[in-house]
Amino acid sequence: MQAPQANKGRQIFARKSIDGLIADSTLAGHKLKKTLGPWSLTALGVGGIIGSGIFVLTGTLKTLSREDAKKMIIKEGGRVSGSVSTKTSYVLVGSEPGSKYDEALKLGVKILSEEEFLKII
Repeated sequence: MQAPQANKGRQIFARKSIDGLIADSTLAGHKLKKTLGPWSLTALGVGGIIGSGIFVLTGTLKTLSREDAKKMIIKEGGRVSGSVSTKTSYVLVGSEPGSKYDEALKLGVKILSEEEFLKII
């Protein structure tokens, strides 16, 4: 009957924020660093691929307003920035992208189309 315990732990993680997990681990004598990426958070049952990623939007999106896309990212635990840097996780690209797209290519930042974005959100 170990499986229900494992599921119970996963359910607890799913309801906790990363800050809550860190606080709990500190109380238990562990040192959990706040450097978990989106994939690590998903493995813990916290958030999805958006996780703690930093998004930059450029160009005109087909089905979403820029404001709606930003709200979706924030709701899933991501952050939105106005400029591309080495800390940027993803650039969401619509039609007629500007210099942010060029900068993302130069820095090797993952480019997402609106369709790809909607699949992972």
